[in-house]
Amino acid sequence: MDTEKLEDLKRFVELCKENPSILQNPSLTFFKSFLESLGAQVPPSVKSEQGGEEHHDELDEDIIESDVELDNTDIVEPDNDPPQQMGDFISKLDEAISHLTEAILLNSTSAILYATRANVFIKLKKPNAAIRDADAALKVNPDSAKGYKVRGMARAMLGLWKEAASDLRVASMIDFDEEIAEILKKVEPNAHKIEEHCRKYQRLREEKKLRKIERDSQQRQAESKAANEKSKKKEQQSEHEASDPDSASDLNYGKIVGIHSVSELETKLNAVSKASRLAILYFTATWCGPCRFISPFYTSLPEKYPKVAFLKADIDEARDVASRWNVSSVPAFFFIKNGKEVDKVVGADKNSLEKKIAHGEDPDSASDLNDGKIVDIHYVKELETKLNAASKASRLAILYCTFKESLNNGPCRLMSPFYTSLLPKYPKVTFLKVDMYEARGVALRWHAHGIPSFIFIKKGKEVDRDPDSASALNDGKIVDIHSVNELETKLNAASEASCLAILYFTATWCGPCRYFSPFYTNLPGTYPKVAFLKADVDEARDVASRWNVSFVPSFFFIKDGKEVDKVVSTDKNSLEKKIAQYAGYLDCESNAFAL
Repeated sequence: MDTEKLEDLKRFVELCKENPSILQNPSLTFFKSFLESLGAQVPPSVKSEQGGEEHHDELDEDIIESDVELDNTDIVEPDNDPPQQMGDFISKLDEAISHLTEAILLNSTSAILYATRANVFIKLKKPNAAIRDADAALKVNPDSAKGYKVRGMARAMLGLWKEAASDLRVASMIDFDEEIAEILKKVEPNAHKIEEHCRKYQRLREEKKLRKIERDSQQRQAESKAANEKSKKKEQQSEHEASDPDSASDLNYGKIVGIHSVSELETKLNAVSKASRLAILYFTATWCGPCRFISPFYTSLPEKYPKVAFLKADIDEARDVASRWNVSSVPAFFFIKNGKEVDKVVGADKNSLEKKIAHGEDPDSASDLNDGKIVDIHYVKELETKLNAASKASRLAILYCTFKESLNNGPCRLMSPFYTSLLPKYPKVTFLKVDMYEARGVALRWHAHGIPSFIFIKKGKEVDRDPDSASALNDGKIVDIHSVNELETKLNAASEASCLAILYFTATWCGPCRYFSPFYTNLPGTYPKVAFLKADVDEARDVASRWNVSFVPSFFFIKDGKEVDKVVSTDKNSLEKKIAQYAGYLDCESNAFAL
């Protein structure tokens, strides 16, 4: 050993002999313990301040504990089984999923199993699977904090910040833990941004809605003002006509005015222009058959349209007038307003002529139809204006009752595009639309209780609410009849629509029927206002018996539910002539086609 260290040890031993209490120093505890292990007794370090004698402190004395009387009836001997498997830090998540799935299959009513598997899916970065398990856990136990927690974590992984924040807040209220608080710190800032974004655009939408209401109100006020100005203008014109009887008398309203020269025509047209009226110049000839056919009808028009000036010129007597207007065919009808030609009809077409007269007499009323557009209705007076215009034009009007899109009414949103698509298909129908929320007066007036509702109106009266009954005619197609009830339904629909119905009885074994059927099939396109029906005498025996059919092919002409004529032959000309006659395409007295 080192001599110096031995000398140091000797000096330390001498010091201990002189002052044994030094061994009580905490830094020498190891040496004290060594001495006590050898059987040595180390004296205490405490000395009396009076006289320097050592004494024991009561605080250093050991406390002797007493026995505690305990109830040990349920105490068992400790188990000495080998320690169970605890796993390691390398997670086998796929195996965990398999075992949890097996456990769920054995006990599908345990919310904790679903929530635990959802938690494993979170670790596997499979948020959708975790959401499905969380939903299952909450279905079993609606108060499962873990279910809300893992679903919130999964939604946060998908960027569904608002929904994630909602789930995590519920989980925190049920059973708060630090992990939820940490996740909420990350989720809530984004959730708050989304909520603020939604509030901002909701506010903008409400402001836009208010601006639209204000704009519509201003538009209605402007329309009302324009209508008042128009009424005042008409009153002023009436006063002017009353104060200028000479110019007004030139018109000879209520009579046909004969024209013999260009100067006479110009005088009449100037008078008509001053009165802002429509003039119709009819060119005719004594040798013209169609002119003789249409003349009585033209003569009756002044009484029906007293505000229209009806003029008439014979092309042989007033050659200069005919040359001035480039007349190349008679009968010809020129519609003149403010001295200019605005329309023209060539031929003896009564329907077309009268329709154009009705339109030209009151163009503002006719324009109320808004052809090619759906007309929005806001109040009862506006609806009455549109219906009056439709009545004057002998049109069908359809009132579509709906709710605005913002009320999320699914059937209305589904039906609106289809309703819009009907415009080009039916150009002669006036399509109207009313919002039952904004125009409650209209809804009450027409008893529109359900949505969507479609009210069919003709001449100001409701004719149908059910489009199926109106479509029972199957316009443009041959309708096959199989029973008496089916036939009655079709005939009732034809009666309501004031249509001619033709019932064609045929048979598969009939040669003439096979020859005639292609011709009959083409007739609906030629006569769209006629309901064409067909019945096989073998398949619809009750129908054939009801109509006493003894020969095929047979054609029954039916109007208002009653037989008005019958054709039993394959004479195409005879059949088509009768169709034209009974359907209004042929004038019976002149035996000439009206179209």
